[in-house]
Amino acid sequence: MIDLWRHPLRWQRGAGFLFCLVVASQQLHADTRDDELRRIQQREAARQQQSLPPDVLTPQAAPPLDAPWPEEAECFPLRSVQLQGEVEAFPQLSGWLQRYVGRCIGRQGLQRVLQEANNHILAEGFVTSRVLLPEQNLGSGTLQLFVQAGRLHALRFSDEAATASWRTAFPIQPGEVLNLRALEQGLEQLKRVPSFDVEMDIVATGEPGQSDVVIRLQQGRPWRVSLSLDNSGSRGTGERQGALSFSLDNPLRLNDLLSISLNHDAEPEGEQRGTRSDNLYYSLPWGNWTASLSLGRSQYHQQVSGVTQSFMSSGRSRTRELGLQRLLQRDQSSKTTLHIKLGQRESRSFIEDTEVEVQRVRASSLEVGVQHKQYLGQSVLELGAAYRQGMPWFRANPDTARSISDPRRRYHLWSMNLSLDTPLLSGQYHGTLRGQWSRDTLYGSEQMAIGGRYSVRGFDGERSLSGERGWLWRNELEWALADSGQRFYLAMDAGRVSGRSAPSGSRFLSGMAVGLRGGGKGLSYDASLAWALQRPNDFDTRRPVWAWVLNYQY
Repeated sequence: MIDLWRHPLRWQRGAGFLFCLVVASQQLHADTRDDELRRIQQREAARQQQSLPPDVLTPQAAPPLDAPWPEEAECFPLRSVQLQGEVEAFPQLSGWLQRYVGRCIGRQGLQRVLQEANNHILAEGFVTSRVLLPEQNLGSGTLQLFVQAGRLHALRFSDEAATASWRTAFPIQPGEVLNLRALEQGLEQLKRVPSFDVEMDIVATGEPGQSDVVIRLQQGRPWRVSLSLDNSGSRGTGERQGALSFSLDNPLRLNDLLSISLNHDAEPEGEQRGTRSDNLYYSLPWGNWTASLSLGRSQYHQQVSGVTQSFMSSGRSRTRELGLQRLLQRDQSSKTTLHIKLGQRESRSFIEDTEVEVQRVRASSLEVGVQHKQYLGQSVLELGAAYRQGMPWFRANPDTARSISDPRRRYHLWSMNLSLDTPLLSGQYHGTLRGQWSRDTLYGSEQMAIGGRYSVRGFDGERSLSGERGWLWRNELEWALADSGQRFYLAMDAGRVSGRSAPSGSRFLSGMAVGLRGGGKGLSYDASLAWALQRPNDFDTRRPVWAWVLNYQY
């Protein structure tokens, strides 16, 4: 230090070099940190997507087409319909029956009203309830119907040694009116546990109107270990990535799930570049509700070449997310859910182990969304929308935006998704459309990015186009290769971004891919070759892009 003060020119040169180094590396740090965090989140989302539980829907025979009302010689004009019995258990049935007012009703008409009323409550899921016709005189013009509610007497497992819990799975208790939709929800909550094979029977008891639900549960090995290797990383921090995952079913005997994954680069130059991430996921069902907790941490380092020398750039991030999902509606062909997510993220960046404090991030967000799934014959349509807002909670960084062009921590962001799975050309089509919109200027971690295997295939992911607004359309047509368990697929994707942070010039990407996926005996794989079709002139990428992933589960 004394020597620097004696040589002010040397001090000025050194300070100038450090200043230029810090300023020049700030954008590099932000881009690398956001890209690495995005890759980690995409890999984790793809891993969880493969273990989604099956839907439990009980399709029922379609009601017959409206037939002409029977014309009978002896009939009585109907002026009102009165419902008796356990009316409070069927609040909409009385209003539904008013459609018959004004009809001239005889013997055939009575049979039709009774049949259609029972079909109506059956379609609503009340499979053990009945609408009855008491003795009466229709000469008064009033039709009286009696509704008898079928109730749940008991829920029990056929094997008393079962470790599952029906209390956290089924949103129905003994004594309540038995509804098939509540039983379907309970079965879904049980089947989300991979080691559970569940079936259900409704059994009559000796008491009128009372039924038992008997659950037949076969339990497999409650834990799984998987190893995976892929080339989804970047050249700067390691293309080859390895992961070790451990999953445990029903650890608290509440039909809960726990999974831990450890990810690490698989590159030989570990001192010059590398990345690592650890993730923990836990979920707990409770009838119509499902709570989840996700924790993650990651770090990366890479050697960056400067003008006169190289330096080590590194970063660390932590993410936390608490989610709550609620079933809003379900019937024999659809269901709708509401979700709330509270997220928090911390990030720090370093140059030669010295923190760049202006790059320190502590952010929180709250998201509310709705998701609807509709079964249309052999096709499945799913659509959803969500709103996310940056929040000042948990000591989040203050919003320092001074102008409209400055990124905001208290942002407002809308997103949507639409997907369709349907048979097509002797194969299976999978289509996904995603988009987001915000009028605020966003930080890179909140922007929509396209270009890579998880967005627009045909690009190696070393660069991406990002902006506050954008859309992404992924299309895939898949054919099974006989009974081999292997599937061949063709894919074509496109996307566009816009907003204040989006690059000038072309903001559109499109690409195509051809691939093969499958496996057997615990081993699975997915390999593809992809080509860019449309891109900006200065947007460099490999041609073709070779993407692969190997996974073994025990």
